[in-house]
Amino acid sequence: MKTVGFRWKNFFVCVTIFAVAAAALTAVGCTGSQATAEADKHLVLNCSFDYMKVGESRRYYIKKYPAQAGYETVWESLDENVAIVDEKGEVTALSGGETTITVSAKNTPYKAAMKLTVADETVDPEAGINALQEAVDNVKNDGYVLIKGGYYPSLIVSKRVSVTGAEGARIGDVKIKDGGALYLYSTEIYAASGSGSEACVNMNENAEFTAVGCSFLYDREEKEPPSDTAVLSPSDAVRVYLRACSFSGYSTCVKIGATEGEIRIVNNDFSDADVAVEIDMRDSVTGKNKEPFGVVADNVYLGCDDCVKLCYYASSYTGRLETDDADVSVPS
Repeated sequence: MKTVGFRWKNFFVCVTIFAVAAAALTAVGCTGSQATAEADKHLVLNCSFDYMKVGESRRYYIKKYPAQAGYETVWESLDENVAIVDEKGEVTALSGGETTITVSAKNTPYKAAMKLTVADETVDPEAGINALQEAVDNVKNDGYVLIKGGYYPSLIVSKRVSVTGAEGARIGDVKIKDGGALYLYSTEIYAASGSGSEACVNMNENAEFTAVGCSFLYDREEKEPPSDTAVLSPSDAVRVYLRACSFSGYSTCVKIGATEGEIRIVNNDFSDADVAVEIDMRDSVTGKNKEPFGVVADNVYLGCDDCVKLCYYASSYTGRLETDDADVSVPS
């Protein structure tokens, strides 16, 4: 468990829980991560991850060979439906999705890999503030969109779509409609001061939200109170998955209503919140608990009054949701 800073736990019916030879070949590319960090490895690629659009080709190269030069190298793509790679390291993007490009030195244990995201649609900042919405509307279900920087004040998602941000991409207000699913990577969710939005990410019933490596920031004026919520799922969410994200400027960072869906909130940083994570399982219609499953664990809480708050009817609580971040006390 990683817990930093101040932490208080209240126990009511609403319980607080949560080379030697180097190769220097000319190549187009590595727009995603630029060069990889130098490390004491036998085989190193010039990229650790990158982004491409369907139909694009780009050549990658080896920065460092094994200590004994002369090994035959073998290039592979984990998913050849997404992208293929030839014997010289030239990758061609075929369809939206994610794959891993590997290069190995034949008959040795030496191997290097990079992650590749292929987008069906790309969004350029020069295209205007509505370009992201247009791209999401244009892709097919389960499509991939790459944002090449810029700020987009709103986004409405009514299908299954993956969005990856690059070069400081920002989104202001996200609504995931009934049945929609948003998979968001490396993007900043930014609420401007005085925006008045109830939450930065609003989920309807039967919606899914995944955020990996994202930041949720409310940029408030001095002495202005924090915004209410970063991620809000009133009830019946299918999935809320948050990993390696940071939250700052919110009264409640993540608020999830009664659901029997999957909740996984791990390895995130929460700062200066009244409540970092609140999950209310009580179904006011049936008078019983809904039972989500998953885990809330290994998060960092800095200056949060309450870390993880579970609200439930004590008589029917089963504890299917793992909460390693705080003590669990079943109310009488």
